[in-house]
Amino acid sequence: MKKTLCLLLGFCFFILASYAQPKKYSTESKRAISLYENAIDYYNARADEQARTTLLKALDADEKFLEARILLADIYVEMNEYEQAIAQYRKVVTINPEFFPNAYYILGNIQLQAGKYDDAKTNLEHFLGLKNTKPETREKARSYIKSAVFGSEAMKKPVPFDPKNLGAGVNSAGAEYFPALTADEQTLVITRNSREDGQHGQEDFYESRLADGEWTTARNLGAPLNTPDNEGAQTISPDGQLMFFTGCNRPEGLGGCDIYFSRKVGNAWTEPQNIRNPINSSKWESQPSLSPDKKTVFFSSSRTGGKGDKDLWSSTLTEQGVWGVPVNLGDVINTAGQEESPFIHPDNQTLYFSSDGLIGMGKKDIFYSRKDALGNWQKPVNLGYPINTWNNDDSFIVGASGK
Repeated sequence: MKKTLCLLLGFCFFILASYAQPKKYSTESKRAISLYENAIDYYNARADEQARTTLLKALDADEKFLEARILLADIYVEMNEYEQAIAQYRKVVTINPEFFPNAYYILGNIQLQAGKYDDAKTNLEHFLGLKNTKPETREKARSYIKSAVFGSEAMKKPVPFDPKNLGAGVNSAGAEYFPALTADEQTLVITRNSREDGQHGQEDFYESRLADGEWTTARNLGAPLNTPDNEGAQTISPDGQLMFFTGCNRPEGLGGCDIYFSRKVGNAWTEPQNIRNPINSSKWESQPSLSPDKKTVFFSSSRTGGKGDKDLWSSTLTEQGVWGVPVNLGDVINTAGQEESPFIHPDNQTLYFSSDGLIGMGKKDIFYSRKDALGNWQKPVNLGYPINTWNNDDSFIVGASGK
């Protein structure tokens, strides 16, 4: 089964769950069935393009072959071709609205991911009007309806937003993300992916400096920070002398991804060290953010004891100079979904982060929360459209100047 689809739509599609069931289909065309079963083999082998082509041939043999349309729609979702996926699910419910009632739920969810909020709300509400649907799926549908309403209203009231491309010095044909900025806003450290096709490639750190109002050509920070393995999701101290970052699948690691740190001595970075227990665990720890006083590190983790899939945690230095047991940021911040990309502002009172568990525009949105007079985190605020969109929005930082 392809995990990505289940994660994207919060529902493991009917077609995947039915592979082991008796071969009884909505068509009697032997050619269509043969092609469909070949497409399943391609799909399970992650050969999506061959599966897509084969399914189209199956539909040429019988355009009312509903299982083929459902699998084709699923493949279009994986290819991020949402319009095509929506068209297929619309045909499914048109041909036989009772064949797969959850089609309305999935259709509404895909429309939400595509920013078609009014259509999403209509189909999700239709799904809620059906009988014999699972309570957990109905609960998710209600949550998605709230996001559809929020997204529709947010687009009617856009927030001020005028992004400037940082230019060829910083940006390349590959992907640049997880920016980190010194307090004087003169030095920028980024994670760069060497792959130009958007797939997961070699990740290394690059540094650019501001000179005469322009960012200089980013230079690879080299060893010992950069290795043949991947490193990224870094945070740097206000003075630029301390870096925390994420390293994955390393021999000395405690889990799949661990948090490491390095200090700058002169113009060189020291050999990175694993921060170890109690911050790192046998689970996934990533995306650290260091407080301006260097005494607290915020991070995302899938460790035991969280509220959902990934939660935000913090650890503070003790008087003995060791990192304390991580504290979950609690129900105000964390949800049953995924909270990632924490960024503690230089004011040490404002936390930015991304979440797909709070009501937003569709996928992950960026939120902020501020501490109250008692030091408690207040209800997160969505940054609004068009900072947030129906795509994934994360790894957001604000300079010390607040501009």
